[in-house]
Amino acid sequence: MILSKQRSTKIALLVTGTLIVAACSTVSQKQPAEISSLPDPQSTIVKSPIDTRQYSSIILDNQLEVVLVSDPSIEKSAAALSVGVGSFQEPKEFGGLAHYLEHMLFLGTKSYPDVGDYSEFVSRNGGTQNAYTQLDHTNYMVAVNNNAFNEALKRFSGFFYEATLDEHYADKERNAVHSEWSMKGPNDWVMLNQIDGLTLNPAHPISQFNWGNLDSLSDKADNKLQDALLNLYNTYYSANLMKAAMISNLPLVEMEKLAREYFGKIPNKNTPIPSIKTPVTSADTLKKIIHYAPQAEMKQLRINFVIDNNAEQFAVKPNGFVNYILNNEMPGTLASTLRDAGLSESLYTSYDADEYGNAGSFTLYIDLTESGVQNRDRVMGAVVKYLNLLRTKGVDKKYFSEIKKSLNNSFRFKEKTNDYNYAMQIAADLQHVPTAYVLSSEYEYQRFNPMAVQHVLDQLTLDNARIFYIDKAQPTDTQMENFIGTYGVQDISEQTLQRWSSMGDEFALNLPRANNLMPENFDLVKAQYTDKPKQLVNEPGYSAFLGHSANFEQPKGRVTLDLNSGLSKLSARNQVIAELLNRGLNQSLTELQNEAAGGGMGLGVSLYNGLSITANGFSDKQGELLSQAVKYILAYNMSQSDLINFKAAFKSDMVSKKKGILLNQLFPKFSQLVILDEYSDEALLAEVDAITVQDLTSLKNQLLQQANLRVFAYGNYDEKQIAWFS
Repeated sequence: MILSKQRSTKIALLVTGTLIVAACSTVSQKQPAEISSLPDPQSTIVKSPIDTRQYSSIILDNQLEVVLVSDPSIEKSAAALSVGVGSFQEPKEFGGLAHYLEHMLFLGTKSYPDVGDYSEFVSRNGGTQNAYTQLDHTNYMVAVNNNAFNEALKRFSGFFYEATLDEHYADKERNAVHSEWSMKGPNDWVMLNQIDGLTLNPAHPISQFNWGNLDSLSDKADNKLQDALLNLYNTYYSANLMKAAMISNLPLVEMEKLAREYFGKIPNKNTPIPSIKTPVTSADTLKKIIHYAPQAEMKQLRINFVIDNNAEQFAVKPNGFVNYILNNEMPGTLASTLRDAGLSESLYTSYDADEYGNAGSFTLYIDLTESGVQNRDRVMGAVVKYLNLLRTKGVDKKYFSEIKKSLNNSFRFKEKTNDYNYAMQIAADLQHVPTAYVLSSEYEYQRFNPMAVQHVLDQLTLDNARIFYIDKAQPTDTQMENFIGTYGVQDISEQTLQRWSSMGDEFALNLPRANNLMPENFDLVKAQYTDKPKQLVNEPGYSAFLGHSANFEQPKGRVTLDLNSGLSKLSARNQVIAELLNRGLNQSLTELQNEAAGGGMGLGVSLYNGLSITANGFSDKQGELLSQAVKYILAYNMSQSDLINFKAAFKSDMVSKKKGILLNQLFPKFSQLVILDEYSDEALLAEVDAITVQDLTSLKNQLLQQANLRVFAYGNYDEKQIAWFS
């Protein structure tokens, strides 16, 4: 480590963290009482302790439920209405019909028949409007200035009982739907989602094409598109399948009158709630390897498990518990072990309790290095071993306590969101969770239910899995319909299972240790608001600033340590060195970043214009977080094998950029035009191969030696807490 005396002292201070089973018996044992998986009864809507808005829920005479939110401080009012019908309910011969209906709905109503009149009204009143279609619901949203809310509701509500669905504009909207499909269809993630459905039970609606294009949205020999459209609207757009949310500066009493006046006009056709009876899996759809050759430079191992629909168990979060352990980056965990072995770049998971309607999904994603691609069986061996470890020893109450504490902290200090998005989220969530928990279901963890967790873990087996091998060299034999992708499917043989089992023996895997970065102190400092941040330190090579918000009062904040330097942009070569070093530093910090996230904090490192370290979130443990981050950075030395992997990933990313969605290609090009020290992809690629480990070490040392340290803190800090930098 080579540092000037002054900067060495400051970083040394930072490193110190001075910011402020029972024995056998013949006597019968009493069985433990069954632990409920359902949420506790609630008579009112559960909201965050710091939420000052007023809420109520009403059920109109037509059985349409509306959640009302009164907030006198807002300048715009919003409404959203979700319909419990989506792509799952459309006929197979008209793929994308639900999406097409979403587009056709906005063309006009009997009261306001002019096409474009609604959009013009919303724009004229400072608003925004949109809609989206999901597998199981469709959601419509609008927001306008407060004084136009009454008129907006009058126009908005008409779409749900007097929409014209004018056939004269069918081609226009068919082309609009087709355009969305054309733009996103070549995306690998879109195609992989489609392959997910194609490789499940073909009789289940998940297997259908639901994006919509000019071919699927056309008249068929025995059925016209317009007739199918009207049938979907007349059948399912019924008040008893709808949920709405209204947010306004008006009192709740006045909002209720508006809801009854406008949403009360929507007829209740007593349409049965849609349900799916067909199993999503069949005997020949599981225990498979699915080969996919991506369009982009994608190297991934993806393991998808089909699980029971346990959406009603949100209060005991069995999926969330498993997700917490599998996503964990603590030393010895699956993610940490694969990364340290040079086999993976990242590991993450996702779950959806009712993705397939009558079943859910749990998916493990592993982004592979070049070495990981060549050693996929070793990776699978580690996965199999870790899942076995979770099933036998992973259901531990200490993880429940950590998760519950993290969720409680997040909900206790839940920040306001945009009113338009808030209405949209409430209307969507009302389709899936009890009204009382529509704001809090994501954060509820009312009790530890080991049986519910174990049931999920018992389903994460290879007998219940489909394993996706994703890279350019994969063998495929099936061309996708409506997409350019190809894939192949094969059984997982017993020999393969035995090979994975034996290969797992090389890995020493552990369950996560305790999280030491959970916040404990939520006291607020005495804020001193000024028009601009106050400069606390102004010395040669070092400055520090502190700012407070006039409106934001939470035990949170953001601290940035900038070691400003032009070194990383001095040349195309330096920019590549900085990018490779940035990848290495962020990988070395992954465990710390993961632990910080569990404590409600974020940690970021970048080398865009020098070296920048940022911590945000709860302020209590940020000093400890930053001190550990600096230790990692000072001690970091990239290995030759890591450099090889990072170079390969860098090149792959460059190639993939050119095959991404056109809009995503635009911004890097724009940046190169506006920012004069940006270099072309060709110039950067020309430098990659010659870069050595010593080049990275040299740049890091130069940044630490020569850069000017600037500290900026904004939020729940006082001057003493910032003074430790001086």
